[in-house]
Amino acid sequence: AKNPFAVIVGDAAAPMPTVLFRDLAQRNILCMCSTSLSEEFYGSLPPMLWSSLPSIDLYARQTAEYIGKRLAGKPAIYAGDELNPVQQMKSKTRKFGLIYLEGARGKVDPEGRRGAEIMLRELARYGVNIPRSAQVGYIYDPGRNQADVTALIAKMKNEGVTTIIPLWDPLYPILITKEATNQLYF
Repeated sequence: AKNPFAVIVGDAAAPMPTVLFRDLAQRNILCMCSTSLSEEFYGSLPPMLWSSLPSIDLYARQTAEYIGKRLAGKPAIYAGDELNPVQQMKSKTRKFGLIYLEGARGKVDPEGRRGAEIMLRELARYGVNIPRSAQVGYIYDPGRNQADVTALIAKMKNEGVTTIIPLWDPLYPILITKEATNQLYF
């Protein structure tokens, strides 16, 4: 058995392995491995986890402030109406939707929903409330995500969402933008 003093995890294709992070921290093994988990998660463990990115709490506070002060209640002037004029989104008041990573490899990770709840709480401080029908979590699984993405984009489009707030992994935008184009949702 190996007894490492530190672990560096660089697998971007395996988001949110919080079970691993928790185990390493509880064994007092330094882990330079997590990305943007909640302050509650980090605070529940010995101080052995390090991230190269801010916590989801900090992202949520900054994002919510920007949305609340600069976008909420205003028209979606950068919507892609020139690509699909029928949408007529540029003249509509922004309606926000939230897409968030809820787990990986077929398993829900409570940290994913916690991140979404943090974002929703911070948005509410600025009077921005996203209806449950415009909140979608997904399980990261490269082998099956395309069917999920098709349904997800259809839902956002049917809900009249003009502005999607993303809390997702670095690869998901590839699937999202391609499917949005397929559905003429800009």
